[in-house]
Amino acid sequence: MCSSSCPILSTFLLLTHSHSRALAGDKVQLASDGPSVYVTRMELMTTQFRCWDGRCLTIPNHVLHDYTIYNIKRSGGQTDTFSMTVGYHTSMDMITKLGDDFMQFCRQQPNDYNIDKCGWYLREIRESAALIIEFYAAQQTNWQTGLHFPRRHEMLKFLKSRCEAYEIEYFPPVNRSVLHFADDDGGE
Repeated sequence: MCSSSCPILSTFLLLTHSHSRALAGDKVQLASDGPSVYVTRMELMTTQFRCWDGRCLTIPNHVLHDYTIYNIKRSGGQTDTFSMTVGYHTSMDMITKLGDDFMQFCRQQPNDYNIDKCGWYLREIRESAALIIEFYAAQQTNWQTGLHFPRRHEMLKFLKSRCEAYEIEYFPPVNRSVLHFADDDGGE
């Protein structure tokens, strides 16, 4: 079946289920008199929906091809928060510069970030040894697309480069380790 229908189904997903139609997380109505459901997963051969009562509905895409799908509510953008630890001796002027650069980074990418919902603040002073800055970046799209991972990576690289340019001491996140000690006989 796949040899003849895969190219058609791929075209169906790319053209009719593009960003203008429906994404995972969207509330849609199947046909004008069909049920309202939430898209939970879109695959090559099938699309999965969640009904209002919690039931899961899986429909083959070759069947969906014949339906008109009404997008009732697009799931909104989501906000990614992350913190950065800098040295205690960092001046508030330098922290403000870093925060302004973060906002400018978001402003320069209006298709990726909703600048009205992005920001930063000094969250914590840790035992007179470090300052914790909290950043929040409102994404224009929902996270079902997975595009927030490369965006976050680029943003973190940018912030790290700004810390280096301003000579702000930056501490990477603490990674926890598990230590195993050997018994006297050499085993664990």
